[in-house]
Amino acid sequence: MAGDQAVVAARVMCGLDAQYQNLPWFWSDQCGVTLQSLGLPALATRLYRIGDVASERWLEIGIDDHGRFVSAVGVNPGRDMTQLRRDAKAARPISPDIMSRAEEVDPSDLYLAAG
Repeated sequence: MAGDQAVVAARVMCGLDAQYQNLPWFWSDQCGVTLQSLGLPALATRLYRIGDVASERWLEIGIDDHGRFVSAVGVNPGRDMTQLRRDAKAARPISPDIMSRAEEVDPSDLYLAAG
């Protein structure tokens, strides 16, 4: 992703038309816990959750009004976040395996990205 940003910046500095297309992605390892955020959670109008936010592992998936993936936020999300990143980059729908384990929750309950 950082390499993609450099290419776009160089093209713009050369006067060429270029836009950065990848979703924002953040991760941090803190005290044995991995935190990850992909996309723009504020755009989510529907929210799905895998796991319990009180547990050591959970993932929230945000969908917009058109049914498109817009975000994922999680603690120790593991392979699910990796799959979501791959699907988003390839503009594929969310993996049915992931969605089969997710439960819809009230979007006002967005755990990390609210505010």
